[in-house]
Amino acid sequence: MEILVKVTLVFGFLTLTVFAAGNLDRRIEKIENLELGRVLRSMLYAFVFVPTFYHHSPNTIIGPFQLPALCGNLFYDYEYTIGMFSYGVLLPFVLGSIVIWAALEIRFLRQIAN
Repeated sequence: MEILVKVTLVFGFLTLTVFAAGNLDRRIEKIENLELGRVLRSMLYAFVFVPTFYHHSPNTIIGPFQLPALCGNLFYDYEYTIGMFSYGVLLPFVLGSIVIWAALEIRFLRQIAN
């Protein structure tokens, strides 16, 4: 029974994330400051789509939607350390935000040029 509760929590978090991301994307679209909109959109897309990982030997979970951290805490009885958060979630999020922002910026600049 305990596993059913954990799986339900994971799917509930996934569903909530998808709906929240869609809602936030529509709100960001209404922002008049285009630069701020691109930065916020890149952060949102990085949070939702960039794979993060939970690693504690011998278990590693890699996936999007911040599920690895959630699943790692739910299914494995290991302490989730600040180092695991820094290298497994924060670093991929920051790098993903930068890459997505750069792609959105290049796309915007190409639209202006045409």
